[in-house]
Amino acid sequence: MHKDTYLIAERMGKYLCQGMSASEELEFEAWLDEKPEHREQLNRFKGKAAAADLHYLSGLDSEAAWREQRFRNRGGALRFLGRGKWGRWAAAAVLAATVSMGLELVNWADEVRVPTDSQAATGQQDVAPGRNQAVLVLSDGRRIDLTDGLSTALAEVDGTAITGDGRQGMTYRAGHGDGDPTVTNRLVVPKAGMYSLTLSDGTRVWVNALSELEFPVAFAQDERLVMLKGEAFFEVKRDASRPFRVRVGDAVVDVLGTHFNVNAYAGSKTTLVSGSVAVSNGAQTRVLRPGEQAVVADGITVGKVDIARTVAWKEGEFLFKSDEIREIMAEVSRWYDVSVAYEGMCPERLELTGSVSRGANLSEVLAVLSFASGASFSVQDRQVTVKF
Repeated sequence: MHKDTYLIAERMGKYLCQGMSASEELEFEAWLDEKPEHREQLNRFKGKAAAADLHYLSGLDSEAAWREQRFRNRGGALRFLGRGKWGRWAAAAVLAATVSMGLELVNWADEVRVPTDSQAATGQQDVAPGRNQAVLVLSDGRRIDLTDGLSTALAEVDGTAITGDGRQGMTYRAGHGDGDPTVTNRLVVPKAGMYSLTLSDGTRVWVNALSELEFPVAFAQDERLVMLKGEAFFEVKRDASRPFRVRVGDAVVDVLGTHFNVNAYAGSKTTLVSGSVAVSNGAQTRVLRPGEQAVVADGITVGKVDIARTVAWKEGEFLFKSDEIREIMAEVSRWYDVSVAYEGMCPERLELTGSVSRGANLSEVLAVLSFASGASFSVQDRQVTVKF
């Protein structure tokens, strides 16, 4: 991004918010009259910018913003990450850059921004990202390594066939008859892994790192019950005669046909994407609407959440929305199979916002986090030390 982009963004913000002095306004009007493109750029900028962003831009220090802008292209793995005022500046500067200004423009969807080497994690070791991997435990106790996919079709004792879909997952297909609902399998996904499967009723499930899903290879006639530890996303095949149920500890999620996410790493959080689900804990039952999340603790609390943030892991992203560093590092720990230690006092109200591909190496993710948080990161023997 050209340095002048920030100066023009600053001046446009001031002009549209009527925050210029008389001399500044005359100078800016003269710039607008220099070329027809300049006034056209202002009109397009005016049409895209939110009022809050305009007020922010009106107070933007273009020189300081330029000094902070030390990014380089790295092939699409990373986007922006910010905190506090930096986060607001990032959104505003990106808006300014994407409006056609006749300078060096940036396609925000494709450009990647990461800190310079001087801001990267201090440790020299690196860790590759997680991948599709899991272990399938059959009803007879056999353990099938799915790291390279299921290369050979399997058959359970009731005749249910299990076939592989390359490295992407596997599918269950009931044999002749109804199958035996007492025959169960268990999918165990380790740290640095995720895996998807299609159950015998057609329901698709994505299972996140450090999670387990236990399920019958063929469902009963009156219900479809699975057991979950960790996190999974469900696309349930509608069947009004057989409600689909997910048991998570003491909580149960009931559904007929819908898309929802269950996170049970710490407590139980069920987020509804579409359709309708009921969450119960034995004493209470709450019905969710799309965009709502039920948190089961002593009781059941329901509130609105950002769906994109909740299901980003399934889409191959880390997506943070005003998240604390410890929340972020818990996700990083599971996906890269590393432990995390902290040194020093974390600043109060350090909330980070941004997006990072789960396909990036650990060093790239830590470099972005270092730039956004002010912390330094070192990696030694699969332990990440966060130092403030």
